[in-house]
Amino acid sequence: MNDKPRRKRIRLPLAVYSESRIFHIIICTYERRPIFENDEYSRPVFDSITRHLAGRANLYVASLLPDHVYLLLTPDEKVLIHEMRAWKTFTTNTLHKIGFHGSVWQPSFYDHVIRKAEDIEEMKSLAEKIKQEKSRKKIIQLDARFHDLLNKSTGNEVLAESLEKLRNRLGRLWYLAEKSESYSLQIPEEISSLIEALEERDGEKCKKILEEHAIHFIERIKINL
Repeated sequence: MNDKPRRKRIRLPLAVYSESRIFHIIICTYERRPIFENDEYSRPVFDSITRHLAGRANLYVASLLPDHVYLLLTPDEKVLIHEMRAWKTFTTNTLHKIGFHGSVWQPSFYDHVIRKAEDIEEMKSLAEKIKQEKSRKKIIQLDARFHDLLNKSTGNEVLAESLEKLRNRLGRLWYLAEKSESYSLQIPEEISSLIEALEERDGEKCKKILEEHAIHFIERIKINL
């Protein structure tokens, strides 16, 4: 009798990966080793994202951290799961050629897709509360709830937990920065635009909004810290 625990199924139905949806993807290194702290390994892997994946999907966001890759994309004609497998094989071979030894990636990857109408409605409610709120502290808290909902609504607990930790760190920086009324007024406008793009499934619009949102936040923190 085999008493070993069965591995939890993390894949969505195969047909979903062929649909034109926006996917959040997180791919972890083997045993969560911080392989990409080394520039010699991180540069070719990130370059492969822009060259290999961008040509096979609508790539909106790509972030390479020491022990995982975070992607926001919509697959083209080919099934997403096949593209991820091909990319992992390609990057593994690339790193082996330049001297890395051993496994690079965990066997699978985590993914999720925003697909619940009630989540969109709650996002709209939070956006309206942010718009009406005057307290900067409460705006930060509501903004955190919005981002947590965006991540958790997908059903991917691993990614949601990782992004929550990152969001907590950024939230502390925002709170410690000097007051910026202009940025607080800008947040609900960006969030509303993102919700609209999600409802329309407009990948290019999502990409532009997310990029601008990240740039605005970073610039504001730099100016006010």
